[in-house]
Amino acid sequence: AAGYTLEKYERIYRQAFYDAAKKADPNWEIGKPIKDGALDSVTRELAESGKSPAQATLDTKI
Repeated sequence: AAGYTLEKYERIYRQAFYDAAKKADPNWEIGKPIKDGALDSVTRELAESGKSPAQATLDTKI
């Protein structure tokens, strides 16, 4: 069970970091340098909320 939980957190944070890098530079690709400050918006609360930094300002209610 602990292994599954750690894998879940890894996926959540990996996606949050990826989204933050793409938000800072839409042309960014994995393996390329990330702009300074691009990951500053990634917090534990944001990652665990299920919203990426790119989605944080998007209202999904209809």
